[in-house]
Amino acid sequence: MYVFEQPYFYYTSPIGEWSSVRDSISRAEHTVMGDIDDSLFHHKLRALQGLAYLAEGRYFDAAKAFTSVSPDLTNEINSVVSAEDIAMYGSLLGLATMDRTMLHSMVIDGAFKGRLELIPDMREALRHYSRAEYGQCISILQHTVQRDLLIDIHLQPHVPILFDMIREKCIEQYFQPYSSASLVKMGNVFGCTLDEMETIVVKLIGNGSLGKGVRINSADYTVRIESEDN
Repeated sequence: MYVFEQPYFYYTSPIGEWSSVRDSISRAEHTVMGDIDDSLFHHKLRALQGLAYLAEGRYFDAAKAFTSVSPDLTNEINSVVSAEDIAMYGSLLGLATMDRTMLHSMVIDGAFKGRLELIPDMREALRHYSRAEYGQCISILQHTVQRDLLIDIHLQPHVPILFDMIREKCIEQYFQPYSSASLVKMGNVFGCTLDEMETIVVKLIGNGSLGKGVRINSADYTVRIESEDN
């Protein structure tokens, strides 16, 4: 049971009933700021809105909500979401959904940056991603960060989806500089078997994420960009 009480806003609900949260937030957002004696009121609403978006699988909206919460909001509503939670949710969702420019602006280099001190392992994963060290980024997520995420009441159901999104995003960016790459080497970089890597690449080719003209050569297990003349 969550309880969150503020002037003009009272919410109590069993876990999972996030549609009522969105309705309450929508009403509270119309509160005139001068009528309440709490400078963080709207940032508390934004954190709750992020949880609602997360529960609904609206990951990009959730990322924007969490990363726009004022750094001055710490553990004022930790019965629902703590400072560490906001840091982890904002950074993980940002990594999964934001392009490189937005990720740097909103997470790595922006006002949110200070929150990363609370989650050093995730901060390290972001550092590797920023340096295009995609294998190291994925390794930290899988072998260190994931343990805590799988017991997180809000994130746990979404971890497999978010990790797949991040891995596919890293594979797309890994392949960008090349016209040809070895599936075996890519599998070694990303901790996948050859079959697993081939399955992922087939999916990315199918949805156009790797660009036009990309094909898998099953004879030598490479993925390459083929000209239209071939």
